[in-house]
Amino acid sequence: MTTTAIVLLAVYTGLAAWMCARADRRFRHHPKLPMQWGLNRQPNWYAPRHVALIVTPILGGIGFLAMALIAATTPQPPSGATDQIIGLLLGLGAFGIAVYAGYLWLVARWDRAISSIAE
Repeated sequence: MTTTAIVLLAVYTGLAAWMCARADRRFRHHPKLPMQWGLNRQPNWYAPRHVALIVTPILGGIGFLAMALIAATTPQPPSGATDQIIGLLLGLGAFGIAVYAGYLWLVARWDRAISSIAE
């Protein structure tokens, strides 16, 4: 169980880091990126690019790490609970990556919108 939790945490961390590095290259021409959008689809506030790109993976990683530590330190999980815990970790990691992908999609849409206005 401990090994599985560590491997899943490493996979989540690696995928989030890869997405972050790729987005940093893609949006390098923006010193700040939007962090929140209003109902009018306009950004409400911005953060420095590096901060904006790393906040979601760090928060997701903290949640994932907490769950992985709980799973790893459980002395003897009840019968069948191991599969449920692994499923929970997989779901949590997939959810975190999906949230981050959604954020990057919104930033890309914002980038295209302001690029078309500038032209």
